[in-house]
Amino acid sequence: MKIKLLLFIVLLFLVSCGTKKIAVSSLKEDLNYLERSILEVHPAPFAEIDSVEYANIFENIRNSITKPLNEHQFYIKVAPIVAKLNDGHSETVFPSKTQIKAFLWGSRIPSFDIQIIEDKVYIYDDFSKKKSSIKGMEILEINGQKMNTLLQKMMSFEEGKRMNFRKQRIERSWEREFFENMAYSGDFKLKLKDPKTGEITKCFVKGISQVAFYKRRSKSYSPKGRNKYSEKLKPVILDSTPTSSSIRLKVDSLNSLALINYYGFLGRIDSAAFHETFQYIKRRDIKNLIFDLRFNGGGNTNYFKELLSYFTKDTIMPFSKGILKLSNQYLDDLQLNKDSVLSVYNAKIGDAVCFYRGKDDAIAYNNPLRFEGKLFVLCSDLTFSTASSFSATLKDYGIGTLVGSGPGGLGNSFGDPLPIQLPNSRLLVRISTKKLFRPQLKNGDHIQPDIIIKPTYESVFGNSTPILDMIYNKL
Repeated sequence: MKIKLLLFIVLLFLVSCGTKKIAVSSLKEDLNYLERSILEVHPAPFAEIDSVEYANIFENIRNSITKPLNEHQFYIKVAPIVAKLNDGHSETVFPSKTQIKAFLWGSRIPSFDIQIIEDKVYIYDDFSKKKSSIKGMEILEINGQKMNTLLQKMMSFEEGKRMNFRKQRIERSWEREFFENMAYSGDFKLKLKDPKTGEITKCFVKGISQVAFYKRRSKSYSPKGRNKYSEKLKPVILDSTPTSSSIRLKVDSLNSLALINYYGFLGRIDSAAFHETFQYIKRRDIKNLIFDLRFNGGGNTNYFKELLSYFTKDTIMPFSKGILKLSNQYLDDLQLNKDSVLSVYNAKIGDAVCFYRGKDDAIAYNNPLRFEGKLFVLCSDLTFSTASSFSATLKDYGIGTLVGSGPGGLGNSFGDPLPIQLPNSRLLVRISTKKLFRPQLKNGDHIQPDIIIKPTYESVFGNSTPILDMIYNKL
């Protein structure tokens, strides 16, 4: 009885969380604090947007706030402002209390997953339990609004310079997009098109709770089309594999081909797993290697150099330079002695200093397990941050063949975001503090694959595997 009472009290507390209105003056104070913080913390806030335009955006948002708002309503105002920095790492975090309340108290979300292909949105998985499946259908409208219009509005909340990366972010968090960014909870009237016949139909899809969504997805979810692999590639379980959940090895012994799925740069935790993986490859004298970064969203750059040693023996620099914005917030967050740091850099608060010089860090790699065969590096719009920087370094030095639709991240990447909590709304915003530049600056932000292969309807919903087919033809 006591446990039930306690749960009831907790639920009542969660219901009240996030619904409290915040005064207009307090909200405007938060906007002023956010604007100052971006200028003080970000190493290059106007790299992608004009300073006058950005100031006008803040002013317009301030003027639009004429009545008290709760934290969710204020989030909808703030998130697109931060996303305008277009650096891929600065973001507004959705209020956790509102999210917990929505999860437990029954917000109604779409009962289907989506896949975006060539600017068209398709239903990838259908969890609605309808008699006739709507999987594979193109979505033309939702609740009377054109899908393209909805997609553009959703993208305004996502960070990142490349639009395809923003679309992939929407795809991966689709089930929460309507509630979080549009404050909508309910059912969904769809206008659909059959891509095979061209027939247009309408259907009603009942919104389901987040609990029901994730439960149904766990039972019926299948890997996205771009993650399909040939049956010739058999999984290999190594002793150290459990120590790093981000690494998976598959091998086709007949064609002397190995495939390494690398899902995230976790740092030193990956070291033992990679060592054993490349020991296995060396011991079996495997001649061809696919290094798959298509679903790698980045992570820790500390392991960057060691990983490079498995692919090259040349003297190279992982980055050409790195800059850091010195701010009171950054130094306080790391609990660093300000006078000492400023003395080391011979700088003052507000300066953007060079904390890394590639020429001073260029080293010759001598790893006895270095792979010496034919290397293919796979990338996609989800290859981001450290993973896109790694792709850029390989590309700049001509290491392997880069294959795919192109990394979602940039060759010159922002990062190391600093968490900043707005004083009145308690909204959490993360602002980039550093920027790392690729080895060959002349190549700019864009990372061009050597062989461009984009996902198609057939590769996602059918049985084709164009990337693997191309690689097998080149063996």
